[in-house]
Amino acid sequence: MRMRDDRRAIYVATGALLLAFVVTSGSILTYALISPEIEKEKDRNNLALVRNALRALDTNIRELLNWRPNATRIFTITIPKGTLTVDPVADQFVYVGDSRVSYDPGSTSSLEVAKDRKTVTITSNLPVDLVTKNTKIKAGSFVVKLSFEKESIFRVENWTLIKTGPIPGTVGTSSSHYYYSKMEESAYGTDINRDGDTADSWILYLSDPGEQYVFDTVAIHEADTTLIKVLKEGDSFELNGIPFMVYRVREKHVAFRYARIGMEVR
Repeated sequence: MRMRDDRRAIYVATGALLLAFVVTSGSILTYALISPEIEKEKDRNNLALVRNALRALDTNIRELLNWRPNATRIFTITIPKGTLTVDPVADQFVYVGDSRVSYDPGSTSSLEVAKDRKTVTITSNLPVDLVTKNTKIKAGSFVVKLSFEKESIFRVENWTLIKTGPIPGTVGTSSSHYYYSKMEESAYGTDINRDGDTADSWILYLSDPGEQYVFDTVAIHEADTTLIKVLKEGDSFELNGIPFMVYRVREKHVAFRYARIGMEVR
């Protein structure tokens, strides 16, 4: 009788151990399957906050340009983790942080994204000359003050209609007619690209605005005809590292804009 009781006790103990093993294994397996997804969701939320911060910076800079110099804007941004580098030489924001997931900014976004195995890098290029002493922004919430310090508008209003046939590497035209002009530093008395002289010039082409279905675009070329960029209103480009925006593109009227924005972070 005692032997039966001992065997029963062994069976009960063994069953209890097996049950505990099954429950523990199930919990570990569940954690192993669910935990990575939880961490990925956290990373997605963090990248959404970073995207919002970069959008807030870009939007407030562009909205500030609707005002006159000396205007300011104050707002807050949050960087959940990682580092936001502010580069006043390249005029860009660069965020780098650990992430298990990538981020797709969408085809209409100006953000550039690069992802390796452990980190994600998000870059926002600015259409303005940014001036700041706050070049590293760590994780946290911050108050940002933007100040519209200076602007220069370079208008090009003298255009000549030319009918030379198709010109490769410039704006499109179905009639092979173009409006041609030059932007010359000597005409403005300003060293536009800050290379130490006022002797530089750039060639500009507009499609013949008499054509149907021609969008308002302008092509800017170096003096040797090398294409710099084909642009529309609101686009940005650089001359010798100096950022400019296309302020206006109309029939035989183009204006480029230089703007300097100061930035403080507290």
